[in-house]
Amino acid sequence: MKGFLAALQFLTIFRLKEIDDDFSNALYWFPAVGLIIGFFLCSVYWIWKFLKLPTWNGGISICIVSLEILITCALHIDGLSDWADSFGAKDRARRLEIMKDPTTGTFGIVAISLAILFRLLSVYRILAQEKIMCLLLAPIISRSMMVEMCVSMTYARANGKGAPFVKDASNKHRLVVFFSTFFLSCIVYQIKGLMLFFLSFLPVFFLKHIFRKDFSGITGDLLGATNELVTVFVLFLGALL
Repeated sequence: MKGFLAALQFLTIFRLKEIDDDFSNALYWFPAVGLIIGFFLCSVYWIWKFLKLPTWNGGISICIVSLEILITCALHIDGLSDWADSFGAKDRARRLEIMKDPTTGTFGIVAISLAILFRLLSVYRILAQEKIMCLLLAPIISRSMMVEMCVSMTYARANGKGAPFVKDASNKHRLVVFFSTFFLSCIVYQIKGLMLFFLSFLPVFFLKHIFRKDFSGITGDLLGATNELVTVFVLFLGALL
C-alpha cells in the first residue's frame, strides 16, 4: 500500500497522508494510478450525460483536458515544456542547465500549446464517436511507458526528483507493469486497446534514442515529457482507429 501511495503522490496532486517514499514498490502501481486518472476523466463525460446537459463535445473536451492538467498539477506538461526549451542548446551540460531554469521559453510555450491542441482535438473526436474507454486507457498506457523509461535508461543527473525511481527500477518492474497494462488494455478496450498499447512503444523507442543522444540518460522532466507525448499519441491514434 505504501508503494501505491508513493506513486499516487508522485504522479498526481493527491496527498492522502505523509508516508516514507517507497520508490521501488511505487513503480508497480503506475498503471493503477493511470487507471484512477482515466476514471476521473471519463467521469466528466458520465456526469455530463447524467445531468442531461446539452450535448457540447467542445465544452466536455475542455473540461477533460483541464481536469487532467489539474490532477497531475501540470507536472508532466511542464516536463515537456522544459525539454522543448532545451532544443536550442548545443551540448548536454547546457541542455540540462536550461531544463533546470524555472522560466518558460518560446519552444516551451509552443510545445505546451501544441500538446493541449492535439489533446483537445483528439478528445473531441473520441467523444463524437463515443469511444469513451480510450480516455480511460490513455493514462494507463502513458504511465506504464514511464516505467519502461525508468528501467531501460540511466539517470542523467547526479540527483533529482526522478532519480530514486530510475535507480530502483528493474526488469521485474517492467514485467509486472507490462502484463498488468496488457490485461487492462484488453479489458478496457479489447483488440483496439492492445493495438494502442503495443503501438505506444514506437514513440518510446524514438524518445529513448533522442534522450541517450542529447542527455546520456533520463531526468524527471524527460519522464514527464514521455508521459505527455505518449498520452497525446494514444489519444490521437484512438481518435483515428
